[in-house]
Amino acid sequence: MSLLVNLVSKSPDVCIEDFEEMLTRQDLFGFEVWRKTLWGHKYLEKLGCVLLPKLKHGDLYLYDNDLENIKQEFEKVLLNLSIIQDITNIDSETIKQRIYNALEAVRVAQLHVDKIGIVLW
Repeated sequence: MSLLVNLVSKSPDVCIEDFEEMLTRQDLFGFEVWRKTLWGHKYLEKLGCVLLPKLKHGDLYLYDNDLENIKQEFEKVLLNLSIIQDITNIDSETIKQRIYNALEAVRVAQLHVDKIGIVLW
């Protein structure tokens, strides 16, 4: 199984397909095992990440201010890729590509924050 990043609407009257056309990247966010081995790793908590470690317990639906918060957490991970690669044995380029996929979804969601958010699942 794979983890995905998708746009999600805030209300049933919002057609999410209208916003998905704005995405320029894939929806891949990693392997299911990454919930614990990467996103839920204790090192991310040491970096000050709060939202990403919650993936080890379930899916994340992120709206409003959480979009900026998750963006900052992704930036922390990007700044520490070599260390994270060393402690998780996951290739840094692979991690980077998954983060870029998520950042693209965050970008689109922030442009339409009144209508959509993202889900990491």
